[in-house]
Amino acid sequence: MTLKLGVNETYRTGLEMAQQLTGIEASALAAVIDAEAAKINSGASKGMWDKSSFNEGSGAAGLTQFLANTWVGHAQIPGHLLNSRGKEAGLVNSSNKVVSSKKDDLLKLRFDPTLSIVSAAEYGSDNLKILAHASVLPADLTDDKRARFIYLAHHEGAGGATGFLRGTKIYTRANLLLQVGANTADKYINKCGGDASAAYRMWLNDYIDEKIVPSKFRDTGSVAVATSVTVHAGSAISLGGEALPTGRAYVTTEGLNFRKSPDGQIIRSLTLGDPVTIAGRIGDTRWYDVDVAGTTGVVSGAYLRPPIAAPKEALFAKVIAEWTRFNKGHSSEEDQPYDGYVHEMWQAIALNYWGHSTYPDGRDVPWSAAFVSWVVRKGGAKYAAFKFNASHSVFSNDAIRARVVEQENKPYWAYRIQEQRPEIGDIIHRNRSGGTFSYEYAENHANFESHSDVVVEVRGLVARVIGGNTGPGQGTVYMHEYDLDSSVFLKTGQLIIAILKNRANQVP
Repeated sequence: MTLKLGVNETYRTGLEMAQQLTGIEASALAAVIDAEAAKINSGASKGMWDKSSFNEGSGAAGLTQFLANTWVGHAQIPGHLLNSRGKEAGLVNSSNKVVSSKKDDLLKLRFDPTLSIVSAAEYGSDNLKILAHASVLPADLTDDKRARFIYLAHHEGAGGATGFLRGTKIYTRANLLLQVGANTADKYINKCGGDASAAYRMWLNDYIDEKIVPSKFRDTGSVAVATSVTVHAGSAISLGGEALPTGRAYVTTEGLNFRKSPDGQIIRSLTLGDPVTIAGRIGDTRWYDVDVAGTTGVVSGAYLRPPIAAPKEALFAKVIAEWTRFNKGHSSEEDQPYDGYVHEMWQAIALNYWGHSTYPDGRDVPWSAAFVSWVVRKGGAKYAAFKFNASHSVFSNDAIRARVVEQENKPYWAYRIQEQRPEIGDIIHRNRSGGTFSYEYAENHANFESHSDVVVEVRGLVARVIGGNTGPGQGTVYMHEYDLDSSVFLKTGQLIIAILKNRANQVP
């Protein structure tokens, strides 16, 4: 992709730096800035983004129109370019607080175009993370789609965007008047049968369609990656692209509403991994007619997926079954019947511990590796060569070595976290108890304290995993999550040693 900036060529360096720091394509970032920046109205620079713009009413300033409080807050977050530049200039102290006497100097940096561009990209990336944690982003985000959600969060705030996407935020005519004036507001409200909240949503979708156009910033030989996207209430996203195929599909999130009709009465809530049978898509909307255990209704296609490879699907089903058997983390290893369930796992690797077992020195016997060995074994014959063991480091070391020598019979090969993206059925191996073991250490050692979980969902910038002997309080089978970076790799700084990629479908 060649970045095309026209009269804004002077801002190329800032955009390329922002792309490097956030991983989001520069053309997508340029589209967000183009929607936000004031333009020079006359002269040789007509149409150019105005780096010196200032809104007297709101106090927003600079190329990307940061408000004062937002800029100050952004400067106090370690890792951001503004934070490091602020420290270099003595505007931010070692505790990441803005020096009170230097606040005005910090605010002047909003007029630095490179800082303004990079900060807007970092701020947008932070907002994407918030939306991902709220489970309102799709798993298949392209950078063009990210640009749309970045702008939505900029316009509504991260909390407002979450409410917008979930359909829980209500808008009034007054909200719309602030944006477009009385005549246009009433036109939208009339289109929506008098529903001001629906009218506001329609207007904002139309506005984003018009303003966020990354293809404007690519040369004509570049391949456009944009897909028509409409942000709907109550669903993460509806794609105007290819529909899901008919037949079996699976729910990809917890708490999906199964309804009688689009936006209609809720029949019940579906859980992660629930199977549905798709009869077809309803027009070009996000809704699909489905059958769930003999009951017909509709669900949002944003939270459905087609089947994956059979061995991965079998492992996924077993992990979900164990999570459900342990009451989705609301249980204790020391209570029955959960104590006995743990005993089953230990027996499968020829050990006789229970959930309540302790070592002679009084320490609890950890069973998280027994859990992983148990669910992998239950995945079927394709997993027979897995190194079932009571220690995570043993099967991680085995998976690393299997990759090195290309052992085709092994269901897992291990990689560094920037080599492979997480997918359903993968295993994430990490440090525990303050450990700092690296991939290189794990390659050469098979006996050290660690932990691992199985990936069950990848959505937005979050990978959700389920593991054993974890969770709050007493050990249970619990779901938690890892952050992903803007390129959808596991983010650094989470004590991860390796990602064990599931290749069971390739086992002879």
